[in-house]
Amino acid sequence: MMPRDINRCPTHPGELLRMDVFPASGIDAPEIAQALGISCQSLDELLAARKPVTPDLAERLGQLLENGPDLWIRMQAAHDDWWARRNNAP
Repeated sequence: MMPRDINRCPTHPGELLRMDVFPASGIDAPEIAQALGISCQSLDELLAARKPVTPDLAERLGQLLENGPDLWIRMQAAHDDWWARRNNAP
């Protein structure tokens, strides 16, 4: 396995949801937003990587997708950590 390129930002969880997970589900955005208990606008912001996956939302995603919250929390943390390091670099 090749090491991850540290210069490449880890994928925002919203991008994975937008590009792979939700299209494969066959469920439309309003149904997804309702199932997650969020507005369509909040879902759009998440899918556009403008809004983070919070721990609460990770729980909801984990229940909806039946994969638990850990994946979504780790993805968001990796994304946030990369940006924090980049913005605080000398």
